[in-house]
Amino acid sequence: MNRGSLVLAILMLVSGCAAAFAVNEGSPDRGIRVLIADGQPSVKLTVLGGYRVVDSDTGKILSDSRNLSGVRVRALPKGISIAGVRFPARVHVYSDVPADLFVNDLPFRGHITLQRISDENLMVVNTVDVEEYLYGVLFHEVGSWWPMEALKAQAVASRTYALYQKKERTGKPFDVYNNQSSQMYGGAGSERGRSSDAVDATRGEVMTYEEKIFPTFFHATCGGVTRNASELWNIDLPPLRGGVECSSCWFSPHYSWKTDVGLRELEDLLTERGVWRGEITALLPGVVSPSGHLLDVVIQGPVQSKTILVKDLRLWVGPTVIRSEKFELSQSRGRINFVGRGWGHAVGMCQWGALGQAIVRKRYDEILEFYYPGSKLTKLY
Repeated sequence: MNRGSLVLAILMLVSGCAAAFAVNEGSPDRGIRVLIADGQPSVKLTVLGGYRVVDSDTGKILSDSRNLSGVRVRALPKGISIAGVRFPARVHVYSDVPADLFVNDLPFRGHITLQRISDENLMVVNTVDVEEYLYGVLFHEVGSWWPMEALKAQAVASRTYALYQKKERTGKPFDVYNNQSSQMYGGAGSERGRSSDAVDATRGEVMTYEEKIFPTFFHATCGGVTRNASELWNIDLPPLRGGVECSSCWFSPHYSWKTDVGLRELEDLLTERGVWRGEITALLPGVVSPSGHLLDVVIQGPVQSKTILVKDLRLWVGPTVIRSEKFELSQSRGRINFVGRGWGHAVGMCQWGALGQAIVRKRYDEILEFYYPGSKLTKLY
């Protein structure tokens, strides 16, 4: 399909870090613990039907009742308060009806754990079956209007990543965040029919390398080529070594970008983080990776200079400002100009590239094996 035909197809659609783990360890526990609130003095809790409050240490049912309507849950010096009633410092809340449990007005499947983390703050964790977790993920990661093969590829990548994180965080209070630190998750309120269909169609399927699950990183747009995970994290696996030439994300709205940041603004940002003190006169490019991504930059001042990692600079300035680490630098009138390609870390699957491949009728397994070379699709359960 040529570019003109691909554009037409797109318009029609729009209008309409660590080691891997083995898959042969028996049937996995499919419950994923998602951090949905952290460090908050209180949260709003609603349950539309029957519910139970259970002591997480003893398993004892502490309350068995019906209907909570927007009550406040607060931290206490030695426990928590639900609608003014004192409970132990860590309890589970179960709803009799799926998705009838709301935290801060957002509905969730599964159950939640309320935990006091200080005299004034709470942690809230939603434990949910991984398949139902994915129902609430896909809508935030890719367009629900995308071709089904692209949605299925995302479902497999998201499932694999979640189960990998679950294994890595054994003994921790939660497995994944509900934001870009892991992957976006909005609970039952984010479920959409086509997205859920893609999850159901790939139920239990994961990507493996040498019969082991690995962290299937993904990003919005690679800008032409994927990069090696080892440039960012302590991970060296063949499916994540990058160098995959992606010719199918060129139509992404994130393929190219430009922005600028004032020198004084950059000074304030870096001073606030204890990285730099004093005047900045220039920001210069440093080492460039084989995929064309900048690994570091040099800050220059009147009497000093310092090299910092670009992945840190991007985080400090903001990942929606500096959209990727693939950019060129120039300077004019007291401002640093960035002209770049792609959005995200560029490791693993390019989501807009997957869309382009699905439009030209690539199957989801072909898409996944393209972006994770040497891996294979495996039925885990």
